Amino acid sequence: FFFSSRRRHTRQRSVSWARRCVQETATNEIHLNLLAICGDRKEAFQNKLRADKTLKCAIGRKLGIVQIEEFVVPEEEEKKLNLPIDEAELKKLYAEADSRISRNVVEFQLEEEKRKKWHNENVRRKHNYLALIFELLTILARKDKLPSLIDKAKEEEKKRKEAKKKEEKEATEAKASKEIKETKEDKKPETKEGPQLSQ
Repeated sequence: FFFSSRRRHTRQRSVSWARRCVQETATNEIHLNLLAICGDRKEAFQNKLRADKTLKCAIGRKLGIVQIEEFVVPEEEEKKLNLPIDEAELKKLYAEADSRISRNVVEFQLEEEKRKKWHNENVRRKHNYLALIFELLTILARKDKLPSLIDKAKEEEKKRKEAKKKEEKEATEAKASKEIKETKEDKKPETKEGPQLSQ
């Protein structure tokens, strides 16, 4: 009892802390990332594939379909499946298992491609590009192109800062005009109407 109530209490405290952190942050900023731990999708697709192949092989054996695949199901597992006796239902189950197998194979391949892509991105992210940058800068300096590029970058930075200042100024002016309108609307004298007499 003590441990379960303590766990519940700490869980409630952590949830309330997370809610408070999310509420304190601005709406346009992200300060908190919530992650969930989930199982390996690749492994899940493999398990589904194995189960569907088991079902397909067992149904194929019952229907007398020659299995080209090397996947063989032991008779004990086949008995656990509780397959129907009707041939039409067996054919329907066989077709469904076959379509699920092809779908899972495609999803498994997509997952593998995604992981290869992630691996390449991680390699690029971890690579040290300082030597390349230094070499490019030295080549540009030898060709006397570096000073003009630096001047161009400074001008672009200056334009960017001016545009940002202009946007901030417009935003503050819009906010000020909105506040002035609101205060004017609040200050409008309310017309007091006395009780109307019915004739």
